[in-house]
Amino acid sequence: MAAATAGISPTQEAALLTEAVPAPETSPAPAPEPEPPAPAPEPEPQPPAPEPRVPEPRATPAAVSRRPAARSEQERPVVATRPDIVLIEEDREQGRTPAPAGDLFTGPLFTRAKAYARWTGAPWFILSGEFGLLDPEQIVGPYERRLLTSSAEYRAAWGAWTVARLELLAGSLRRVRVEVHAATPGASEALRPHLLGFGAYVMEPLRGLSVADRITWYDGTVPRNAGVPTYPTGSGADPFTALLGDASRAVRPSELLAGIDPTLRRPGLYSWFVDEVGATQLSAGLGSRVAPGLVWIGQAGAVRPGSGLNSSMTLRNQIAWVDLGRSIRLSPLRRTLGAILFRDPGSGVTSEDALTEWIQAHLRVAIVAAEDVEHLAEAAERVAAHLVPQLSPDHAEPGVRMGLREARTAFNGFTG
Repeated sequence: MAAATAGISPTQEAALLTEAVPAPETSPAPAPEPEPPAPAPEPEPQPPAPEPRVPEPRATPAAVSRRPAARSEQERPVVATRPDIVLIEEDREQGRTPAPAGDLFTGPLFTRAKAYARWTGAPWFILSGEFGLLDPEQIVGPYERRLLTSSAEYRAAWGAWTVARLELLAGSLRRVRVEVHAATPGASEALRPHLLGFGAYVMEPLRGLSVADRITWYDGTVPRNAGVPTYPTGSGADPFTALLGDASRAVRPSELLAGIDPTLRRPGLYSWFVDEVGATQLSAGLGSRVAPGLVWIGQAGAVRPGSGLNSSMTLRNQIAWVDLGRSIRLSPLRRTLGAILFRDPGSGVTSEDALTEWIQAHLRVAIVAAEDVEHLAEAAERVAAHLVPQLSPDHAEPGVRMGLREARTAFNGFTG
């Protein structure tokens, strides 16, 4: 050490010593400066960042657990959801004679509501101030009592009665989407608590709209050609042909009418098939062989020829009230069958009632719904030309057609 310091003065030596000492002491001094970052636990506030996401899962159970919200949920399934049942209000404009309820009311609002109900394919009913709830096929005459002019007390009792009847006709209403088209506000208010009480979902797409706005809504909602089958030139490609010619689809008329198939409430085509016993009796009366199988093609609801007016006939009306009715004069099928079977004593068909029983026993029917009523008659003709029903006056074999003409000409109806 003496050798190292021998060549320097005491002053220089002191300077060197002062420089050497501070160096180690100054280096720890910056160390405290990193300590301020220690308060940088500011990143720790980031745990709250996930918290915005946590409320979402929590909100869902909370909403579900609130029982009052259940009712508002029932009222909310709207627009894009197709209804299970449609209820439409009666109309002031009515026909003058008894008719199926669906045909009795003739006003523009009712006819559009009816077209909409049929377009949905759902079973539909009429809200009536006089009768509560009407099936469109139920025969009724014109009446005076209407919901619009009824008292609030009457409508309150009417609502409970009508919904109870709806459940009787349609079955359980639990979780059923019921769409109410009532222009009278008091009518929907009378129905709503009872529908909700039975567990139904209540839908009112036209709630609060004026009559003019309702008509506009119907005109804009129901497509003019909704669900219309297209008919290529080749009749073999007609979509109705395979369905109406398939005997395995045919059922007893009583079985068909006892069901709630929504197809029955729409226009369409239908085909009748005869069993072996019935075919034998028809052959005896006609004098020409009729084989078990297809005997008739018909239509319900086509535009009336020459008038351009739409028919309100549905497949149910046609089958239940015309072909199974009590008058050969209203049904070409009944007149044809009656004329043939009346000539065969073994058939036992000597009256309108006996003819109806014979049809129920020996015929089966298949149906296909359609929307294009403007071309429905043309479609029926096309299908008949392709399938050749055995008792068709226009399409049967020449020998059968001649026998049909003779039988129909000689037949003046049942006597006694």
